[in-house]
Amino acid sequence: MIFQANFFKGFGFARRNPNIKIKVLTLISLVKIVRSMANIRNLKKDIAYLTDEIITDAQLYKYMNPDKNVELADSIIIEAVDMCNQLCSRVNNPDGKDNPKLVKQHYKAIQKDLLEKSHELFDRISKLNK
Repeated sequence: MIFQANFFKGFGFARRNPNIKIKVLTLISLVKIVRSMANIRNLKKDIAYLTDEIITDAQLYKYMNPDKNVELADSIIIEAVDMCNQLCSRVNNPDGKDNPKLVKQHYKAIQKDLLEKSHELFDRISKLNK
């Protein structure tokens, strides 16, 4: 679902940049975002990117609906930050550093948890709009 700048008519940022589009991510696009496990740096970037997207969507919801479910949007933001912190600490401290198979399984589990938790938080943001 894409909102064009016409939707934001009257807001200052829409007048400055008429090409603003806001995309709501789905599970399919989440799978495309997370790359294959090439290195730890890319995994950390994916964690940061998805966390930023979740926070941005929740903040946009709060901006567009200042009178509805602000506390729920704040709780989603807090959960996103907690998710980011937990996943980053797991990335920095792999299990079984001596065994490459265990390390690979560890990072695959982190990727899986990232996708599942991100999808859950995006679903919760979508349900706020209903």
